[in-house]
Amino acid sequence: MSELEMEADLEENEEKPYVRTLEDVQSIIKHAKLDAKNLTQVTQALYYPSSTMDDDNLKLLELDTHMHQQIRLGQKLYFKGGHNEKVVLCTEEKTYDVKGAEISNSLLLVPDLKFAAATSTSPLKSPRAGTSSLETSLNDDDDDISVDRALEQRKVLKIFHEYFECREIRPRYRKIYELLQLTRYSGPENEEYIDRKLLFTYDQLLDTVQCSRKQFDEGLIQFRAMEFEGRMRVLECEYEMRIVNFMLGLLSENSWALDEVEYEETLSALEGIAPTEIVKGLFRIYTTPTVGKEGKYTYKESLVSRIIAQNILQPELKFRKDEFMSTWQEALPEGMRCDVSS
Repeated sequence: MSELEMEADLEENEEKPYVRTLEDVQSIIKHAKLDAKNLTQVTQALYYPSSTMDDDNLKLLELDTHMHQQIRLGQKLYFKGGHNEKVVLCTEEKTYDVKGAEISNSLLLVPDLKFAAATSTSPLKSPRAGTSSLETSLNDDDDDISVDRALEQRKVLKIFHEYFECREIRPRYRKIYELLQLTRYSGPENEEYIDRKLLFTYDQLLDTVQCSRKQFDEGLIQFRAMEFEGRMRVLECEYEMRIVNFMLGLLSENSWALDEVEYEETLSALEGIAPTEIVKGLFRIYTTPTVGKEGKYTYKESLVSRIIAQNILQPELKFRKDEFMSTWQEALPEGMRCDVSS
């Protein structure tokens, strides 16, 4: 026998996958002592995946109501995590811790599998109760009527024994602070000392920090970060205090009420003192639009009070509490009150 003939013979004798037939289904129904008329007309035969199938790219993820709604709205979910970090899952608004968990029973993933209601061709057939009361009353004597049964094949795509469970957590802001502190802005004259490789764009920093986009924006406000020349920066404390003092000085200089601060006039007054982008960033951080006064702004009293208090509390200085409170109040613009709770 030639080599080609041997290969052909082996292929013919090779065991083919078993395919269930309608006769098999009828036999199983009989052995199970079931009444075929009480079953829906469609039988689905499941076929398990071969051991050689690569299904590592399929994972089972438990969704809460928020994540489910985000997916239905067409939003994306993001996994985030560095080499030495535990992975988190982020939507546009929330952050979740992700952990693997075992399933007590195997769970099969079967594309196009029909549920009970879709396997019946009779409008009177109920998959739960067999035949309806109406059908029963009309067909008490139809025991000899045969049921036309259809057999459909369904392939099991993967068998799951574990899944990922998610638990909502607080945003992890540590990286925002650590990375931005490496490139603190202290004026154009000091930019030559900044390592440009350590500067991040908004999107680069967002991809690195383990939090959602909404939480990321809130974190930038919390750390008083701003975009300067296309990169996210925080200001060196003394430099920030100096520019904010110039801005606050315009209140008395222009006789502005606390809720009548003007944006364009502030930018114009600080031209040449600080880059326009820096002034715009500080104005956005420290003010809020005044309700009922279009084009006017109000300084955020809590933020102003905080930075002034930080400036007073230098490491080498010591104050009695009443002395500090008095100094703090005197340093605030007229009309603002110091509040230790803020």
